[in-house]
Amino acid sequence: MRGSVLTRTSRDRCEVRRFGLVGLQSAAVRASRASRIVLLLLAPLSASLHAQTPCAGTAPTPAAAADCAAHTTPVATVATLDPKHVYTLTELIDLAEHNNPRTRIAWERAKQRADALGVAKSSYFPVLIFQAIGGDQRTIGPFPKPLAPRGYTMVEVPIVQPELTLQYLLFDFGQRGARVDAALAQKIAAGANFVAANQDVAYRVASAYYKLLTAQERLEATRETLKTAQTTQDAAEAQLANGRSTLPDVYNAKAETAQAVFDMEAADGDEKVARVALAEEVGAEPSPDVTIDAMTNAPLPETLTVSIEQLIDRAVANRPDLAAQAAEIRAADDEVRVARGEYRPKISLAASGAQTSIWPTTDYGQLGSTTMPTWKVAMSLEWKVFDGGARRNELAAAKSKEREAHDVTAERQLAQARLSGVSARSQLFLEAVDLEFVTGNLLRTMPPATQINPNGSKDPKATQDGPTQ
Repeated sequence: MRGSVLTRTSRDRCEVRRFGLVGLQSAAVRASRASRIVLLLLAPLSASLHAQTPCAGTAPTPAAAADCAAHTTPVATVATLDPKHVYTLTELIDLAEHNNPRTRIAWERAKQRADALGVAKSSYFPVLIFQAIGGDQRTIGPFPKPLAPRGYTMVEVPIVQPELTLQYLLFDFGQRGARVDAALAQKIAAGANFVAANQDVAYRVASAYYKLLTAQERLEATRETLKTAQTTQDAAEAQLANGRSTLPDVYNAKAETAQAVFDMEAADGDEKVARVALAEEVGAEPSPDVTIDAMTNAPLPETLTVSIEQLIDRAVANRPDLAAQAAEIRAADDEVRVARGEYRPKISLAASGAQTSIWPTTDYGQLGSTTMPTWKVAMSLEWKVFDGGARRNELAAAKSKEREAHDVTAERQLAQARLSGVSARSQLFLEAVDLEFVTGNLLRTMPPATQINPNGSKDPKATQDGPTQ
C-alpha cells in the first residue's frame, strides 16, 4: 500500500514538475512568437517610425529628400548610449539615422546628384570671362633700303589690355534640355535611395530591438524555470530524507536543475549578444550597456486594417526603391536624347570688349601711342561632320542602358514588391498558427489567440484566422 502511494505521489510530482516547466517554456515561446508577429506587422511601416534626421523626417518624397540633401551637409558623429536611460524604439531609430554611416553615404550621394543638376542647368546661361594681358613684343620686318637705311625696321610694342569675353550657346536642338532632364531624374533617384537607406536603417534597428526584447523575455522565462527546478529539487531531497521519495527522483530533479542553469546561461549570453547587435545597428560602439523599453503594456495587433492587394498597391506607389528605379529609367531615356543631340549643329555667340593701351617704338621713324576701346562680335555655327565613330558608340551605349533599365530593373523590382507582400502575409499566417500550437489551441474549440481579416475589414469579428470550429 505504501509503495503504491509513493509511486502515485512521485508520478504526480513529476507531472506537476513537467507541466510547470512546459508552461514556463510555452510562455517564453509565446512571447517570442508574439514579438515576431509584431515585427512582421511593423516591417512595412518602418518608414513612418518618426525618422528624425534633418532630411528623412521632413522629406517624405524622393524629390523633397533630394532638395533637402542639396542644402544640408551631414556631420560624421558616433552615437553615445547612456546606460542609465531607457530607450524607446523611436529614440533608437533617431540615433541610428543620425549616426549610421549608410545614411550619411546616401545623403552625400543625393547631394552630389543635386550639384550635378546645378551644373547641367548652368549650360543655359552665358559664360563671362575676364582676362588681363600685359606684355612687350619686338618684331623685325623687312623694308626697302631707300626708305629704311638698314633694309628692315624693328618695332617694339608694350601693351596692357583688360578684356571681358562673352560665350553664349544659343541653340543646340534640345541637347541641354536632355542633360538637365537626365540630371533631374538622377537627383530624384538619389533622393529615393536616401529615403530607402533611412528606411533600411529603421528596419534593421526595429529588428534588432525586437530580437533583444524576445531575448529578454526568454531570459526571464529561463530564470523562472530555474526557480521551479530548484524548488522541485529541494522538495525531492526533503521527501527523500523523510522516506517519501526515491534516489532516482532526486537525480532527475538535479538533472532538471542543471539543465535549467544551462538554459539560463545560454539565454543570458544570447541577450547580451542581442544588446551588442542593437548598439551596432544604432551606430554606437558595440556594448551590452543599453536599456530598452520592454513595452510590457503595449497591445498586440489583432487584425490587418487593409487587404493584401491594397498593401501591394501602396508598396508599388510609395516604395522608394521603385521610385528610384523609375527615375533611373527616365535618366536612361534622357541619356539617349543627349547622345542623339551630338549629331546636330550648335549655334553660338561670342563677343569681347577690351581697353587696349600700346606704346610702340621703332628704330626708324615715329609711331604713335594710344589707349582705345576695342571689341569684336561673332556668330558661329558648329557642326561635327566626322569623329571616328565616337557619337555612334555613345548612342549605342545609351540605348543599351535604356533597354537594361526597361527590361530588367523595373520588371524585377515590381515582381519583388508583389512577392515580398505576399511572403510577409504568408509568414504572418504561419506565425499565427505557431502561436495557436504553442498555446495548445490548435484544432480545438477555444477562442483563437489571433485575429486576422484577409478581406481588409476593420471589424475583427468579420473573419478570424483561428482553429477549425
